[in-house]
Amino acid sequence: MPENPRAETGASGERRPLRLGLLRCDDPVPELRSICGTYSDMFADVIARVDPSVQMDTFSLPDDEWPDNLDAYDGWMTTGTRASVYDDAPWISRFADFVRQLHAEGRKMFGVCFGHQMIAHALGGTVQRASHGWTVGVNVWKIHERRPWMDPPADEIRLIHSHQDQVLTLPPDGVVLAGADRCPIAMLAVGEHLVGLQGHPEFQPEFVGPLYESRTELLGADAVAEAQASLSAPCNQELVAGWMLRFFDGSHEVDLDDFGLFDPAVQQCPHAYYAKMRESAPVYEATAGGAALHLITRYDDVLEVVRDPETFSSRFDVGGRGNAELARRTKELYENEGGYDRVGTMLTADPPEHTRFRRLVSKAFTPKVVNDLEPAVREIAAALIDQMLAATAGGGSIDVVEAFAVPLPVAVIARALNVPDDRLADFKRWSDASIAGIGTNISIEERLDAEREVIEFQKYFAEQLERRRTEPQDDLLTNLLNARIDRDGDDVADEAVSTEPLTTAEMLSIIQQLLVAGNETTTKMLTEMLRLLAEHPAEWEALRADPSRAPAFVEETLRLSTPTQGMFRVVKKDTRLAGVDLPAGAHVVVMFSSANRDRLVFEDSDSFCPMRDGVSSHLAFGRGIHFCLGAALARLEGRVAAEELSQRLRSVTLSASNNFEYHPSFLLRGLKRLEIQPLPA
Repeated sequence: MPENPRAETGASGERRPLRLGLLRCDDPVPELRSICGTYSDMFADVIARVDPSVQMDTFSLPDDEWPDNLDAYDGWMTTGTRASVYDDAPWISRFADFVRQLHAEGRKMFGVCFGHQMIAHALGGTVQRASHGWTVGVNVWKIHERRPWMDPPADEIRLIHSHQDQVLTLPPDGVVLAGADRCPIAMLAVGEHLVGLQGHPEFQPEFVGPLYESRTELLGADAVAEAQASLSAPCNQELVAGWMLRFFDGSHEVDLDDFGLFDPAVQQCPHAYYAKMRESAPVYEATAGGAALHLITRYDDVLEVVRDPETFSSRFDVGGRGNAELARRTKELYENEGGYDRVGTMLTADPPEHTRFRRLVSKAFTPKVVNDLEPAVREIAAALIDQMLAATAGGGSIDVVEAFAVPLPVAVIARALNVPDDRLADFKRWSDASIAGIGTNISIEERLDAEREVIEFQKYFAEQLERRRTEPQDDLLTNLLNARIDRDGDDVADEAVSTEPLTTAEMLSIIQQLLVAGNETTTKMLTEMLRLLAEHPAEWEALRADPSRAPAFVEETLRLSTPTQGMFRVVKKDTRLAGVDLPAGAHVVVMFSSANRDRLVFEDSDSFCPMRDGVSSHLAFGRGIHFCLGAALARLEGRVAAEELSQRLRSVTLSASNNFEYHPSFLLRGLKRLEIQPLPA
């Protein structure tokens, strides 16, 4: 990474002004130039309105003007042009090489319009003329992914457009930052150093109004009239120009003093904060409900914690129930409504209790049981895809969370538990209630409402268990009833030995954990997998051509978009981790999602690379004695879903209506909805 010349200081100790290079690719025709000047003048004007101290040098690429000292500049911007990135002009080919050089050296560029398209084109994406023709006038974008330099933040952006070419597919390491109805990839990023923007922050209505009028024959009178009418709406030129300067300045780096576990902006995109923690505070003290939590963020440190149950206990307060009033009212609720005590069995237990319970469940949830579910998983997945295609046959979009990612794992775990399909909606409702208080900041009344749903779940499955006593079946519930546990030793098969059956409360606890693990995390994984498929069409095509890539695709999705971001532990004895003293009784959170982006373990850790070496070493399912029992089932569902989707759909496109809003939890991360437009194979 090149040194930032901005770091130089004068005698006063102040940092010198930003110095930017503007790569001019064209200019307006003379009659329009008289209105607002050259494209360089337009950029200088909007930049000066934000920060008049910025210095800007212009290089005219068509005139073969190229910078000879890249180190003298904090970054590069581009103007638009009437040319296309696929034209054969020598300067365009050289510009593509220049972008590849910037990328290789980690230098910053904010490409506008033509520059946006060139970033994609030069690095392996696809740019073509849009099938719908020209996009003109003010367009509204939805922000898909926020970056720290997008400050102040916005959910929508309005900018003037004037283009017929646009980015159709991302380069291999690209991500979509924003999209619009007519331009799904309106803003992209490659790493932390290249950003592309299809709209024009430098354009003003007084310039583009006459521009559109001069192109009436090309655009059509109706399109020109509609575009000119849109110019009366306010635009965000200065906001976006400010983003550009923060991007170049480097002062946008996150400040951990701004971090809050329940901060909506952090929950939307926490990864920059986790990266900062890994770098400077790998054991970071945060607060939740007034209580201190130590976040463990580095891969090796997370491994150390989860592999050491002697020091780090899993007997944490489920859902963070550290509120005396909540505890009292919850106890009263369960007593008054006939609920069963919630006991620790696997997730919140330590050896030897954990060992006994886990062995019992492992015997009921064997690899054979999981493998035998594959035909059912494939049948359910295929049916759901067919339903999606039928619902969008006219070319519409569909929320894939509700249409696919929720019903698939819910139906599968229902099959595993051998309960009727007509209770699937209840399964989802009970599962949501079970996690309502985990990593969230909801009110006591909301928590109690969720507990009522849990009691309803308990009563339903207590009835199912009672039915199995008189009508045993070859299923998991019957196996739990028949299990015997030696409270002082191990699980046993010989009933002559003095043993006890599992209590109803223990069985309900196990079923509840299977229900949550069997669908909540899998739903979030499937949703992110579909988003990644849509954002990386080259990987989609590779998967279509070779379905054997599906397991790697699933593993990389789990690594990059870890559904269970972390899990609690309680320090049992004074210890020291990563140079930080942790006293007995301290609460820590092992941040699996942060560990999975540790650059010391995963090269280019923020990029989606399904075929990377060592992808399966991620910690999405934990590690050690609490390694997720449902991992094999989740992997099966992910693999089958990837296979069926890639073979039944030619492509998936993200709808511009997406706002990419995540559920408000710092532990369980998942999109609320994801609108896609599927095309049948």
